Amino acid sequence: MKKIDTGNSSFEKLVTSGNIYVDKTRFVYELLTDGGTYYFLSRPRRFGKTLAVNTFEAVFNARRELFRGLYIDSVGYEWPKHPVLHFDFSKAETKSAGEFSNWLKWEMARIGEKYGFAVNREMGVKSNLDALISTAANREGMKAVVLVDEYDKPLSDNIRNTNVEEIREVVREFFEVIKAACNDLRFVFITGVTRYAKVSIFSSMNNLNDISMDRRYAAMFGYAQSELETEFDEHIRLGVAATGMTRSAYMGKLKGMYDGYRFSDAPETVYNPVSVGSFFSKGGSDFVTYWTDTGGNAQLIVDMARHVNFDISKDLAEPVTRQIVSGYDIIDMTRDGADVRLLKSLLYQSGYLTISKVMPGGHSYVLDFPNAEVREGFAARLLAVYAGDEAQRSFSSKTRNTSEWKKIVL
Repeated sequence: MKKIDTGNSSFEKLVTSGNIYVDKTRFVYELLTDGGTYYFLSRPRRFGKTLAVNTFEAVFNARRELFRGLYIDSVGYEWPKHPVLHFDFSKAETKSAGEFSNWLKWEMARIGEKYGFAVNREMGVKSNLDALISTAANREGMKAVVLVDEYDKPLSDNIRNTNVEEIREVVREFFEVIKAACNDLRFVFITGVTRYAKVSIFSSMNNLNDISMDRRYAAMFGYAQSELETEFDEHIRLGVAATGMTRSAYMGKLKGMYDGYRFSDAPETVYNPVSVGSFFSKGGSDFVTYWTDTGGNAQLIVDMARHVNFDISKDLAEPVTRQIVSGYDIIDMTRDGADVRLLKSLLYQSGYLTISKVMPGGHSYVLDFPNAEVREGFAARLLAVYAGDEAQRSFSSKTRNTSEWKKIVL
């Protein structure tokens, strides 16, 4: 039986160490042959974004041996090798614009070593990045690839920092260079949790393809029902035996606990990958919360809920437009008079809410908790903010379904 490693985001290690790897290379191939260059995809934390970025890196490094038996190796992909510039913004030092700029230069120096590029410390981020892209493409004789993981973290970590606008300017300059370097770039893939509307990646990059809510890629992250039942079949069998439940009852409870994430107007839903992995790695019988303890900054969201006076019993039922859901500016939420709809967008992008209903016309959605894990693990925290500790204790002792906790706050 294959092992499960929920903390491993290295594609190479997953496929060479005997761990379960759910083959998502069909989506990788489709993006590479789609005809575009610039792509952005947002998903909640711990949903596999870093693994996807590492998979793209392995593909563009022509590591075909790692993909034997996977979809992309069966469809005639030619495996050209390109210079890869991989930036992981989650590792950045970002307490100030200067600190972030220095980190970017250090990363460019590290990446540039293999291409004969040396950072000029007297020059800014824009000049150095432009030179790095040009040098890498000319040195290798192939267009370069830029991969940026968690692009939004420097901003999310500093929303209360007085220097946040200066940090945002560094982010803006970085992506302005990438936009302008289109002649030297084969492929750009950017991930994040939040789609900041006021960063140049979105405001001026008119050739950027945001596939975050594209139904073709709705299952690129997370596990579809068929993937769960195929890849985790042996673990499911052990779980059924351990609980004494029928397989049907077991699968129903598993679905209600960890499924339900919907990332487009299509009805397809996916399971939370880290919750599924943690659940089965612990024996497949303990139906408790996993992702809500590690998947995002719950305290930030609770603080924002308090700031906008979010009423969960009323505001959750109000539809929100696709424009608000897909892009907003979290920094605006810290200001007086912030719109409660921004919080719902933050909750959606962070993974605490998902699309429950598409309204007629397809331009607005009703959002709700995706499953019992999120509802039980997070709604109780919100209830403590709105209705006090007594309501939270009442919630914890009652049946945990959507209608029940709504009745509590009413």
